[in-house]
Amino acid sequence: MEQKYQETDGSVGWKPNDDRFRTTPTKEVFALWEIYNDLPKGSARLNFRIENKDLDEWGQLTQGWKPATGTVTPEEKEQLTLDEQIATRLAGMGGANQLLPVFRG
Repeated sequence: MEQKYQETDGSVGWKPNDDRFRTTPTKEVFALWEIYNDLPKGSARLNFRIENKDLDEWGQLTQGWKPATGTVTPEEKEQLTLDEQIATRLAGMGGANQLLPVFRG
């Protein structure tokens, strides 16, 4: 596809700055979006956005988010890492017949 685009110089098909794809996330941002959606609402999501500027910029463009500002303390970063691990595992369990883990504290 890229070769065809280069041969037509963008005169046929899509163009590099095509506005139809302006809000389409990259693969990396989409993977972050899936993790973000599985995080608990509140400070965990805000801290995740602070740590992942690409996700935050995409969310501002498409979701109407206000910029995530501030810093993440070492304690919050440690908790965020645990939340990310759980969210990443949940995002990977997309199958209908998958059993979800049971957490007992």
